[in-house]
Amino acid sequence: MSSRAYLAFEVPPELRFRTRRVIDAVRESDEPKTQADELIEVVVELTRTGLHSYFLLPLERAGVGSMTFGSAKLGVSAAGRSLPILVRRVLGSLSTKQLVEIVDYLDETLIER
Repeated sequence: MSSRAYLAFEVPPELRFRTRRVIDAVRESDEPKTQADELIEVVVELTRTGLHSYFLLPLERAGVGSMTFGSAKLGVSAAGRSLPILVRRVLGSLSTKQLVEIVDYLDETLIER
């Protein structure tokens, strides 16, 4: 049996609610692609939250200088601006079955305590 390791980050309550709502909406819809816009928005916000949690927060906790932190924050901000375009292009091209796979993955990784 292979062991697994997971990294986790806190998801703000509103984003958690929206993620759960879009998971349910895609699964319950006769036409899951009609939920693609909301799914795209949620994936973008989850990715932004993850970038903050995995990159900026550790730098802040490590007490890096304001110049270093400012540079990192600027880079994350720049990446965040291109993120919606990338996510829209990729998720917008998926089949219905693939969209359901995406929400299944989100459901598996959204751990609520």
